[in-house]
Amino acid sequence: MRNTGLSKVHRSLATTAAIHLARITTGRDKVMKFGCTGWHDRSVPVAVGIPPKARDDILPLEYNNIAQAEETLEKFKGSVAAEGFTEGGEASA
Repeated sequence: MRNTGLSKVHRSLATTAAIHLARITTGRDKVMKFGCTGWHDRSVPVAVGIPPKARDDILPLEYNNIAQAEETLEKFKGSVAAEGFTEGGEASA
């Protein structure tokens, strides 16, 4: 299948829905994300136009840094609702 801008929009919407469901199901707010893609609040690399609370709940990590992921999970134990990444190493959450 050809990768179009529309397919990226659909993946972004699906990822956003998955994060909402994870937050609802777990009662937790924080999301670990690997890398940076998209324009949704959790992916924009600058804080302009995004409320501080929304930024505080996103935990950016280096892709494939297992030690960092383990440290983050330990530091925010009981607060992480989801981890976001896609196949091929691109972040989606």
